[in-house]
Amino acid sequence: MSVISSQGTGLYKYFVPVVWIGGVMVMLAFVIADGIRHDPRFSPVPVIGLLGMLAFAVYVMRKTLWDLMDRVEDHGEFLLVRRGHIEDRIPISDIMNVSMSHNQSPARLALRLRKPCRLGDEVAFVPAGSWGATRTFARNPVAEDLLARVDRMREVAR
Repeated sequence: MSVISSQGTGLYKYFVPVVWIGGVMVMLAFVIADGIRHDPRFSPVPVIGLLGMLAFAVYVMRKTLWDLMDRVEDHGEFLLVRRGHIEDRIPISDIMNVSMSHNQSPARLALRLRKPCRLGDEVAFVPAGSWGATRTFARNPVAEDLLARVDRMREVAR
């Protein structure tokens, strides 16, 4: 058994959104307080802009961060995945596609499944060893290994 997901996943999923959303909320509070205190003709444009920025950030984080698995363990014939209190086993033979996105930070490895598990029909996680600028355009060893094993399973099934 080896853990193939990054140990920094919690940082990405929880710390970054709290800091980002908290920062926007603080800026929003200052803009509102300053506008009310100093300008009798307070313009709502900065408030609307910050609220739009906040909505966009929540949308992006929902699509890219909050669906990440907390932990993925490789047990040879299957992967044990966990998000929150939900844990499920995914046989390697149930993986239809392995895709790695390098164009976002953190890098994201997505496994498309033949049959949906308790966590859905796609399982995404930050693979171990994907941190840093040196990994930006390099092939990720976790993704390469999973891809090779899925391909071997396809060959055996034929």
